[in-house]
Amino acid sequence: MATTASLMRATKYRRTPPQPGRWHPPPAQRPNILMTLPAELRNVIYEALLVRNEPIHINCVKHPRWRDPRLLRVLKAIRAEASTIYYKGNDFDFSILLSSLPGLCAKLRRLTERWGLRHVRSLRMTLYNPRWCHMHVGNDLAMLAYRGVQLHPIVRPDYPDPQEVISSRHDMCGTALVAALKIGKLGAEQDWGEKRMRARLKQWLVLCLSSKAGGKHSKLWKLAIGV
Repeated sequence: MATTASLMRATKYRRTPPQPGRWHPPPAQRPNILMTLPAELRNVIYEALLVRNEPIHINCVKHPRWRDPRLLRVLKAIRAEASTIYYKGNDFDFSILLSSLPGLCAKLRRLTERWGLRHVRSLRMTLYNPRWCHMHVGNDLAMLAYRGVQLHPIVRPDYPDPQEVISSRHDMCGTALVAALKIGKLGAEQDWGEKRMRARLKQWLVLCLSSKAGGKHSKLWKLAIGV
């Protein structure tokens, strides 16, 4: 049994529950200093920070996730103002696996829809490791061209050996992708509807298939394009 002294000590050192503190409203956020400047001056700053004389190289082979520059990630208002200056004022040079191209095309499509970037100043793609079973990605390229994005694809041998001599397969894949882009540009110039555009691209895919008929990838290629 606890003695009277021990009970008194326990009562003496018992912690009292903390009292709820007074609520203080959070301090008001200060406006971004850049957004307090006149719009004309902000545009000058955007151009100085974002526009380069040399092409911007983006290696999507080593780093598949393509991120915008830090300035465009600071504030939504800055992103809305500066994105057009960044994309229309620079030359872009992408290195990407052909099989990974749909993700890049989806990113570019979102940019055109969100910021109205119909004409990026220059967009060059170096496509590595082309396979006939991946050629259905030409649909994505053609639809970007149809929406007015200027693309310049170049097919290269398997990454990371750019000195390797380009084989006939690389030449044929490159020619097929250029043909898909021409279909997209022609559809934009002649104002085709999307239904007609899809029909022409289906013909393009069948033509690619016939050029590769009998090849070792023909079954996988047929599965990829749904023929």
